[in-house]
Amino acid sequence: HHVDTDGYTLFMDEPDRSLDVIGCDMLFNWMKYDPDQPYRHSYIAVLHNMSLIYRLRKHSGDHINWIELTPGYLDNVERFHEGKSVQRPSQADWLLPEYRGK
Repeated sequence: HHVDTDGYTLFMDEPDRSLDVIGCDMLFNWMKYDPDQPYRHSYIAVLHNMSLIYRLRKHSGDHINWIELTPGYLDNVERFHEGKSVQRPSQADWLLPEYRGK
């Protein structure tokens, strides 16, 4: 039985919280997809900084699996950064399933 010690999974809860632009840049450079990286690492993170989300999305493409709590949020982040109008979600999209329709 072989255990791969070259890769790791790191869980991060809001690592972008309270970071200035230099801190966000450092976090981006650490988390971005790097095809030359010989090891496979997994990062599971809750992110809120729209600029960091936008840069990671643009740079890393399909190498990041995004999970949105609000449908369309990632597209709106992209629209916002590109100077386009954001799409306002319906109230139902903002509510947890158990509260919809009440």
